[in-house]
Parts: sequence; C-alpha cells; structure tokens
Amino acid sequence: FPKENWSYVPAVFQLYHLMIMMWAAMALAAGIGGYYWWKNHWTIRPIYLKYLIIAVIFPQIGNISGWYSAWMGRQPYVVYK
Repeated sequence: FPKENWSYVPAVFQLYHLMIMMWAAMALAAGIGGYYWWKNHWTIRPIYLKYLIIAVIFPQIGNISGWYSAWMGRQPYVVYK
C-alpha cells in the first residue's frame, strides 16, 4: 500500500493511551468511593469531592479519544476490499 494510505501511528498511539488513562482515572474514582462506602466514612475529604467534579468529563474524553483512535487507526486493507 502507498505511504499516503498509512495511518498516522503516533496520534493513534497517544489517543489510545489517553483513553486508557481516562479509564484508570474513572476506576480510581470508583475505587476511592467504594472504599469510603465500605469503611462507612460519613465524612468524605474535600479533595475527593473536587476530584469527582473534574471526573465528570473523563468518560467523554475517553469515548472521544477511543473513537478517534479507531477512526485514525484504520488500515487500508480493512477499509478497502
């Protein structure tokens, strides 16, 4: 296949890793929340609450970066028959 049909690998690589980092950040938020629930801590630290405010955008960033990495990473033999 000609070089102009190749996907831009560094962008696909970074977008995929951004998607994985967003998944890890969401898992961290859920893990800390599960810890607070399991230990029956009724006083939650304010830094965790601020993190949860920021964490609202993590699923959207992960979803968009996953779609872009899938779209940009298509190989010519997958797109063309």
